Amino acid sequence: MIRSRNEQTLKYKLVYDEIIRGLTSGKYRVGDRLPSERTLAEQLNVNIVTVRRGYRELTFAGIVEKKVGSGAYLRQALDAKPAEKPVTFVLTPQIWSVVSDFLKLIPEVMTAHNRKYRFIMTDSNDFQNQIQSNIEYVMPTVFLAGLPMPSELLSKTPHLFVAMSFRSDQEGIPSILCDDTLGIRLLVEHLRSLGHKRIALLRGNTIGESIQVAAWQTAMGCDYSPDLVIPLKKLDEEFQEEPMDIAREAVVKVLKNRNFTALICLNDELAVGAVAGLSEAGVRIPEDVAVASVGNTRFSRNTVPPLTVYDPDIREHLEQALAMLDYNMTHPENPEMLRLIHPLLFIRKSTDSIEK
Repeated sequence: MIRSRNEQTLKYKLVYDEIIRGLTSGKYRVGDRLPSERTLAEQLNVNIVTVRRGYRELTFAGIVEKKVGSGAYLRQALDAKPAEKPVTFVLTPQIWSVVSDFLKLIPEVMTAHNRKYRFIMTDSNDFQNQIQSNIEYVMPTVFLAGLPMPSELLSKTPHLFVAMSFRSDQEGIPSILCDDTLGIRLLVEHLRSLGHKRIALLRGNTIGESIQVAAWQTAMGCDYSPDLVIPLKKLDEEFQEEPMDIAREAVVKVLKNRNFTALICLNDELAVGAVAGLSEAGVRIPEDVAVASVGNTRFSRNTVPPLTVYDPDIREHLEQALAMLDYNMTHPENPEMLRLIHPLLFIRKSTDSIEK
């Protein structure tokens, strides 16, 4: 008999059904070693590839843990409470460097909460499978940074997902993000307290910057002028151009007719390039130009001089993501959609009074 494509695709769910029956009957308990792929294939009368796919889906969902050289083990009960379920953090290789600080903090925060967790490095081929598995197995999931998200699929079960550091609540996906309007205002107010009025803005080419740009314009008030925005050309990926290099070129170009005493960069990579451009032109920081940035990553901390920044407080992002997931999973009919995190201002040697 020739099976339909859909029937063949769903056969791996026989493995899921077998695990459920085993849990219900008491055959399997958390921590138990599960049958090998070959043994289970024989029991279910299916191909070993089907069993492998089933175990893979259960592993994705955090229900099964595979140990090299030992086999598959039941990691958790299917009826576990929200706070007992492992949290999946999803990211792509393309944004690994962007979320490196998140990745360092996640083990610390999750251990403090006695929560299990795992990272999923996914690409477009695996992405849909991961989402579908987490929905089916009711698994909490956090998306780090700006992943392309299947909003139509996620919005059907919003209580299972949180988008962190980028806004998706308007697409029906709960979100945790920094209050960038407040952060920009903190930087502008700090620079103004030092006597700076001509505060330029170095922005990139991302959609997410629109809130920060609008906040800068508002905070500048009557001192705002379009010529204080330093234009940045688009990256040429073919020639592997880096944001730092583009920022350096942009700053060097405008220094011929410099009309500012302070500069705010909308991310730390741009700030490093700006500092390089200023130094290359013989402009002293902070004596001639004060420089501030957004992010508080290793780039801004290790720049000479270290940069004044507003920090999005990624630890609080993680704490609030856990709290939102736990709340939404216990209130699936009315999930909370947005939490704003207050940024932290770190004043360092890159800003100083213009009188000095």
